[in-house]
Amino acid sequence: MHHHHNRRSRAFTTTVALASLLVVFVIVTVVMVLLHHSDTPPPRTATTPTVSPPKTARLQTATTTMDSNVSATSAALHSLNGIPTTVTVAAVINPYISTLQHYQAVLSGAKVPSAARGAAADVRAQLSQDVQSLATIDGLQPLRLGTYLEEFGTGVTQLQKDLVTLEHALRARTR
Repeated sequence: MHHHHNRRSRAFTTTVALASLLVVFVIVTVVMVLLHHSDTPPPRTATTPTVSPPKTARLQTATTTMDSNVSATSAALHSLNGIPTTVTVAAVINPYISTLQHYQAVLSGAKVPSAARGAAADVRAQLSQDVQSLATIDGLQPLRLGTYLEEFGTGVTQLQKDLVTLEHALRARTR
């Protein structure tokens, strides 16, 4: 019995470690993509009321990357073996919250084309709601974890819909 418990414990620890590595990999990828794009100086042109394609492309890339991060985080939570605990969920959620906050800052600092402003406002609202609700993981009572995970699922679904809508609006702007 003790041997079986140790094997299960090692498998659980390995799964948590791999999920954490996946989340870290995704975050590093996002940072690298954003740094790569922020190193490119914008072209010097006269100030116009419209957004230049390079700025829109940076926002498109950040939005696409954020959409991938949402999927990766959701997959990491689903891959947790056994009964999730607040500690194992927090190991996945806390880096995700940082990613949401980073994207929130990128989106807030971006000049969004007028055709995509409504979609961007929806994404901003969902990001704000998700950051606020997900940040409760560190003080969450274990009995509330099920509800927390359900709310995460609902938020992820809505955020992905909003991100796809924003991606389409940004793409339409650059055609």
